[in-house]
Amino acid sequence: ELSAGEMLRNARTTGRRKREIPTISKQLCIREEFLEALENGDYGVIPEPVYILGFARNYAMELGLNPDEIEKKMKI
Repeated sequence: ELSAGEMLRNARTTGRRKREIPTISKQLCIREEFLEALENGDYGVIPEPVYILGFARNYAMELGLNPDEIEKKMKI
């Protein structure tokens, strides 16, 4: 079973609509390093837990994933 980060990365890099982190970063106004941290499960890079969940939910929605499913899989 895939982790939250793996699901985010797969949604971003596979399929017919491949996207780059810099592009999504600009669209969502979330720093690239935070999006990379979400994909890598390295939540310590993001300053507050409330931001971790908010960023993850926004990222998931942007990629067409269920934000509730991503949040449940996150080990914060």
